[in-house]
Amino acid sequence: MGIVTSYERLTSMRREIAAKNYEQALQTGRDEIERGHESSDLLLLMATAGQLSEGDSCSLDDVRGWLERATQLSPDNAEAWMELGHFLDAVADQPQLATSAFENALRRSLDILATALDGLESTELSHDEATRERVNSLRRRAATLLGLPSGGSGG
Repeated sequence: MGIVTSYERLTSMRREIAAKNYEQALQTGRDEIERGHESSDLLLLMATAGQLSEGDSCSLDDVRGWLERATQLSPDNAEAWMELGHFLDAVADQPQLATSAFENALRRSLDILATALDGLESTELSHDEATRERVNSLRRRAATLLGLPSGGSGG
């Protein structure tokens, strides 16, 4: 059959979680870590399976460790920071730490938004009116989400 890639194993874990086979997803994750294929995506899936699992193959401390490790492996991953924030708030009852995690998630998200808006600058130079209107619509939506005044066309 050939070599199974890490991507395929992550896909398998997603399928196992969707099918509520949490213990199998956790085992696949542990196998990947043993193979040296630790990644923030893998750890986030393990944390999800661990929180949903009713077995005793992992603890909440394990889940927290996976989430914290995911932020260490990929410090710019807003999703990892958000998941850690939710865990710290809802499970660990540590609102101060949760706030810091959410702040990190927001900072990364704003960086991504700023980069995307910068990218729109070059597309607006198109002579295509439909493209310019779409760019302006996206800018207005971003401004609304951020609570900023939205002028007709961007800047």
